[in-house]
Amino acid sequence: MTPEKLRQLYGNPSPHAAAKVIPSFDKHCRQFIEHSTFLVIATSDGANLDISPKGDPAGFVKVETDKTLLRPDRRGNNRIDGMMNILRHPKVALIFLVPTVGETLRVPAFASVH
Repeated sequence: MTPEKLRQLYGNPSPHAAAKVIPSFDKHCRQFIEHSTFLVIATSDGANLDISPKGDPAGFVKVETDKTLLRPDRRGNNRIDGMMNILRHPKVALIFLVPTVGETLRVPAFASVH
């Protein structure tokens, strides 16, 4: 399979889907993040992937700037796979969810541990 063959099979993205990719957090992103009680973060050590669920009451992730989020750490099983991965490879992907809402918010990002 090639990228060209895939595009032939699926066609181009709809204009609505293409418009979803934005360079910073707009008011809709901010509201979604403020109401989210659950997110999943994907990290990598360069060879393997890790996906971790994170949840807390709505508002647990703060939008610090148009391009910066702050997420608190909560002790869980103390494996710290995700944080160790971030130290090695800071590129991550997050997906925010809000209960009863049929949409999600995907955020590709670079992360750091403080």
